[in-house]
Amino acid sequence: IERQRITEPAVMYVRSDGDDSNDGQSAATAKATPQSAFDEATQGPTADQVVLDVGSGTFSGGLNTRPSNVTSLLLRGVSKTDTTVTATGQETLDIGFHRFEARDIHIDADDGENGLQAARGGVHTLSNADVTGLSGPAPLVSVNNGVLIVDDGTSISTFDGNGDGNGIAVAGFSSIL
Repeated sequence: IERQRITEPAVMYVRSDGDDSNDGQSAATAKATPQSAFDEATQGPTADQVVLDVGSGTFSGGLNTRPSNVTSLLLRGVSKTDTTVTATGQETLDIGFHRFEARDIHIDADDGENGLQAARGGVHTLSNADVTGLSGPAPLVSVNNGVLIVDDGTSISTFDGNGDGNGIAVAGFSSIL
């Protein structure tokens, strides 16, 4: 069975007062978590591009996009001081496709796991984003066979130097710009 492809980006909304039983297609019917919004966007006919418009607040549970037929994801917050995505016991953002951008958002990996893991190659951009977390066994940002672009206004920082992890790890044919 071949899935129908949609060329327009699927825009899904996430708000602190949202509900994961909502459809997420407007701010008034927003989802409560980025994971639920992404899952909804990838049901039925699938858009090549997904935009998650995340409002002010702290959103837990992380985001795992693998497996997926999506080729591009924009995770857009209000600002890196107003919008935080966090997870415990797993990667905060586990990205499994070719183009990803986190813009105006704080990615909090407070338990020593990856803040951002991009393992399928491609181009991944952190734009006016902060990635923070506990220094633990995993790097805060891990890119395998891809390019990481770190724009102005972005910081990647660890704290509590008790772990053996690091800030950024690249593997395979990867580079950082």
